[in-house]
Amino acid sequence: MALPPFSLLTKVTAETAKQDHIHVTLGEWIINGSTEDKDALRNRMGAPLVDVRNGDAESVMAAWGRIFKRPQRPPGASRPPVGIRRRALQFGSGEPIPPPLFSGNWTFNSYYRADEEERPTHTRLKLHLNPTRYARYQPFQPIPRSEPGSLWPEPRLFAFHGAAEVNGEIVLNNNDNWIPDTKRMALFTNPARWGRHLRTYLNAVPALFEAELNRLNAITPLITWECAESLNLHSAETYWEFASENPTALVASLRKLLNSFTKRRREANLFRQDCDSKIDHNSLSLRAEINPGRDIQIYAKTNRRVRIEVVHTFTGGESEGHRLEGGHTANSWDRLPMMIESLAKDAAELVNRLFEHFRNQSGIIPAHIPAYQLLYEIGQYSCDLGVGRLIASLLVHNQCHAAGGGGKKMQGALQRLSGAGVLEHDAKTGNYTVSAPYRHALRRLQENGNFSLLTFRERRRPGSS
Repeated sequence: MALPPFSLLTKVTAETAKQDHIHVTLGEWIINGSTEDKDALRNRMGAPLVDVRNGDAESVMAAWGRIFKRPQRPPGASRPPVGIRRRALQFGSGEPIPPPLFSGNWTFNSYYRADEEERPTHTRLKLHLNPTRYARYQPFQPIPRSEPGSLWPEPRLFAFHGAAEVNGEIVLNNNDNWIPDTKRMALFTNPARWGRHLRTYLNAVPALFEAELNRLNAITPLITWECAESLNLHSAETYWEFASENPTALVASLRKLLNSFTKRRREANLFRQDCDSKIDHNSLSLRAEINPGRDIQIYAKTNRRVRIEVVHTFTGGESEGHRLEGGHTANSWDRLPMMIESLAKDAAELVNRLFEHFRNQSGIIPAHIPAYQLLYEIGQYSCDLGVGRLIASLLVHNQCHAAGGGGKKMQGALQRLSGAGVLEHDAKTGNYTVSAPYRHALRRLQENGNFSLLTFRERRRPGSS
């Protein structure tokens, strides 16, 4: 597997981080024209009317926008935001157009005027970006070179949702914001290329909007526009992923550790609670506030991986939200990748402190193989119920299984369990014992599953209570 296995000895770095959800407002596009002309352009930028979708996709879309849903036009001066569509556009003939690889809306200040005087209208894009989803759907063939200055293919900004299962790996929270664990995707999204993906994506989204604005305004020129760059970063998620044989059990075992990490701050700030635990579809998730505007989230992303994520949130107040060096607002879009990279460094420091704290805790073992899985493995590789029951009983009561004897079925089962990494064979004693990853599971069986076959009833004298 390309993903590193989960270990508290791991040290993460900003260079190996990836980004998930980024909430940002980009602006501002200043549109000049009459109210009627602005309304006409706003209408064109939306998806085609249902009545005209019976035609050929290419000819229909020549006069309509690809990014937004149909704009609403309530009576009066209000012009509500135009939402970015999340569904495919279907046509009478031709291929459907998939939704964009970003969401959000296009907002306007009040531009309605009863007279015909042309006045400027300030508009912005409030975006929810996801570099992980973007990278997953890039069809680059061959994989582009990672050297600075090398040619980079045109980005794909529209895609259908991918499969929920890839090579036996199944997503647990019903979201497609994960990168399949294949050799190609590992190479395609390695640290040498990830920064290029991030910058390409962040630049491509506003460039697509401006291209649509120019294309549709050129049909019958209605307005003029100019751009005064600005950005306001609202939140960003930075994560690392690790392979696990049982992500749900691993996340569950980390809850006490995460609570102990936040305990000191919780005592100093009485409003702070234990980490929140929730189930998103089939994904067990833990989330705890570390500082105002800085949370950590640990969850089972798929049946084979755990994601550890740091969430930075910014607000307009002076005392709330994370403090980013240089601020979370700027007058240039070029500042956004720099902000994201700065947050990755902070996130790496936090996760490394978290792992160090976990390592220093005694008596709490973050095991990701539960007791029932050990029983399942014994049953699977024994290929015989009676043999499997005997092996389990000897391990629980004797902590080992002596080699030799037991017949061919027993010897075959022990060899298969050893080959699968469940048991270890001691060449000196000849005994089989459980391997290190399964020792905690065996201890749990010894504590909770080691019961006597016979029970004794205490004799009582007649009349005693």
